[in-house]
Amino acid sequence: MQTMDFWFFWDVFRKKWKVILFCAFAVATVSGVVSKLLIQSVYRSSVSLYLGRVTESSSLEKVAAMSRGQGGELTNAATELALGNTLGGDYRELINFDVITEGVEDQLAKQGKWERKKYTVSTEGKTASRILKINIDSDNPVYSQEVATIYAREFINKVQQLVGIQNTQIIEEPALQMKPIYPNIPKNVGGGFIVGFLLSFMVYVTIRILDRRVRTSEEVESVLNVPVVGTVHKDKQYSLTKDNPFLFTSREESPQDRSQIAEDFRVFRVNLINKKPEDQKDGSVIAVTSTNAKEGKTFCTANLGAALAEAGYRVLLVDCDTGERGLQSYFGKADEKGLMNILSGEANFEDTVKRNLNNLNMDVLFCGDKNLNSANLMVSPKFKELMERLKQDYDYAFLDVSCHLGTADIVSAGSSADSVLLLVRAGTTEGEVIKQTADALKRANLNISGVILNGVDEE
Repeated sequence: MQTMDFWFFWDVFRKKWKVILFCAFAVATVSGVVSKLLIQSVYRSSVSLYLGRVTESSSLEKVAAMSRGQGGELTNAATELALGNTLGGDYRELINFDVITEGVEDQLAKQGKWERKKYTVSTEGKTASRILKINIDSDNPVYSQEVATIYAREFINKVQQLVGIQNTQIIEEPALQMKPIYPNIPKNVGGGFIVGFLLSFMVYVTIRILDRRVRTSEEVESVLNVPVVGTVHKDKQYSLTKDNPFLFTSREESPQDRSQIAEDFRVFRVNLINKKPEDQKDGSVIAVTSTNAKEGKTFCTANLGAALAEAGYRVLLVDCDTGERGLQSYFGKADEKGLMNILSGEANFEDTVKRNLNNLNMDVLFCGDKNLNSANLMVSPKFKELMERLKQDYDYAFLDVSCHLGTADIVSAGSSADSVLLLVRAGTTEGEVIKQTADALKRANLNISGVILNGVDEE
């Protein structure tokens, strides 16, 4: 089960940051282009008015006079302020009255510039202020300026007639604004970047949550409750081929000997040595299997053996995979004799084993004839006798066994092995498949002593 903490989200981002940023920039670019070319620009021209005093005959002035006459509770300044607030509220209500808008439209018609519903009107006013700003928005900056001028003058004239005021005047003439108020291209580009970033990031988070494949040692150990004894990273700089499957080709140091993946096998080697009981004097026979084919089982088995041989241990690789015959395909020929021929009595061990592979203290025993019944041969007494001999002749003998879900070879060979290592490929093997494999091995009285996690992302 994946833990949804900071490091989970950070791991998603660090692995997909290039794609996430590309999507963010792509959405930002599209937002900018759409804002520039497809969205109609809106230009605003504003005119500011100073709200004058009312005449003495108006009801508003009478209210103000009454306030001043009540024991001087309100000063003249406070009265003027209250009156200004009242006027501001009245003006904002009057701004869209038909008597105002029709007068503006008449003036526009006289000038031949009347375009119904091609502009919008709004007001701005601060509390405790006599200043009122009238905004005119349209798709033409010149037209917005002209309408703002006409609107201000018509507004003053009509309000004088309706309310009865004096000294209301224009204090800031409308200016020609060539910069549109909408769309705000920088804001849209920034918003597009944020939206693109979040959408792409959440897509990868969702994919990761729904993904049941294991990627880390912690995830493997949580599924199986078995320790990961070896972690092998991906190595993008080193190409593995059948002609060169080893990281350790000789006792002479080479560039690949110091690669990250080579160091992984050296750490794996130490972990395996430390797991061996101190009172065990004989060698160890270790069966290596995987849940599925093409997960790197043969490569890891061979290089783990080579890492031990590099340290001076006597190592034997035994190809028990009658289906793929991985070791034989890497190091031998299709018709060479091997384990199956020994078990069937067609050959003996001394004549069949290949000595000192790649100048290392490591031998290899090929699978041999794949047409023989491997399941029967590997549960025969002769196979058990051979395993006992290998413990006397070698420090470590690795049985490269076909994947459990493919054949029954692991059950046959594993019963004669001291321990079983299960190989899991990071980012490929699903946790449920791993658990099914472990449960099946337990039913056959084969317990997994450790897990090899192969193909871990080096990032």
